[in-house]
Amino acid sequence: MVSCEAVSGRRRLLILIALGFHLFVLLLFQSQVMTVDRAAMRLVGRNCTNNTNSPELFIYVSGWMEGMSSWMISLSEMVVLSKELNATFVEPCIRKGRLCSCKSKGNNLTRLSHVLDMDKLKKYHSSIITYDEFVERTEPYAGNAMAICMHHFSPKPVCVGAPLMYGMKRIPQVDEAIWSSQLAPTILEIRRYGRYAFQKSEWVSDTEAARVKQQYLRLAPQHFQHVDSLLKGMGIVSHEPYSVIHWRAEIPGIDYMNCAKRIMEVRETMKLNHSVILMSSLNTREEYSWDGARNMAKNTSASTALRSLLDAGFLKLDQVVDYDSLADSVMFPVYDLILAMKAREFVTCTKGCEDDSICAACNWRGQFAGLAVSLRQEVEKRKSVHCWPGGNHSDTL
Repeated sequence: MVSCEAVSGRRRLLILIALGFHLFVLLLFQSQVMTVDRAAMRLVGRNCTNNTNSPELFIYVSGWMEGMSSWMISLSEMVVLSKELNATFVEPCIRKGRLCSCKSKGNNLTRLSHVLDMDKLKKYHSSIITYDEFVERTEPYAGNAMAICMHHFSPKPVCVGAPLMYGMKRIPQVDEAIWSSQLAPTILEIRRYGRYAFQKSEWVSDTEAARVKQQYLRLAPQHFQHVDSLLKGMGIVSHEPYSVIHWRAEIPGIDYMNCAKRIMEVRETMKLNHSVILMSSLNTREEYSWDGARNMAKNTSASTALRSLLDAGFLKLDQVVDYDSLADSVMFPVYDLILAMKAREFVTCTKGCEDDSICAACNWRGQFAGLAVSLRQEVEKRKSVHCWPGGNHSDTL
């Protein structure tokens, strides 16, 4: 005979099982609703068409931290994000070679459109506006903004008031900004942005960002014409062949004189009998040298090594540049890239060079060399020597 206590215990167990099942169904239903909500957000962000009178989402990057070869990647990612969210991207400015907000204090700001061909970029995403237009259109709604921090190098104080979301797959503030923008103009402010920060998210595809960088980020046409005049100033007339040797002298403890000697050997090894231009992070005027190179060159033989190369017949862009007419120091890498693109031979040191090679001893093997090589290949269909010959590793791309 079953006792009353046993029956009561079974009944309680059945009740608990029933409650657990109902709770599971409720949670499952809620999860499905949230999934539908997220899908709706993506649909809204990608498919809604705004007109000039409707609410709008603005992507405003208030801080960038990288040099040109890296910010070309960052910029392509931000344009892809803006297109994916059907958002308006706010054009940044440039100061001392780095992107910055056009709100930045002080003078000497150069608009991005002075450096890049914005007409070409707008063929991919037409909704790009200046900072002044951004302020005018959003001033009444300045309080309707979400902020995130997207730079993995940023010190913590920089991100105060903005959660650090670098490398996150799900970014709730983006979803919130999408919904908000359907009701009123909304600003998604990115306090700091570093390359690849969004590429793990659902919004930015690394292949799409690479495609934008390759096909739509092009230097402004007027700079090609100016480089032709600079070449003429160096005695190289139109269609006359010349070669470029790239030396990024940013290695701690570098032996400048030995590296200069090896550059002369490269010219001899390659039998370069026409004009050879030295493209270097070192500049005859120190204030225009790249930051890393300038700091390492203090109290060294760098200037003597550079002078020895010029005395040996190497040409250099800064010998003919009108410094007073430069909008920003970014113009040196711009002109350098164009010189590399137009050269018959381009000899550099990319990341593929062996660690024990002369390239590694004399060069920082960074993003810039790879950018120059890729532009030659993509725009001019020209190959490059991506490691100085005479070391332990030398290849042609």
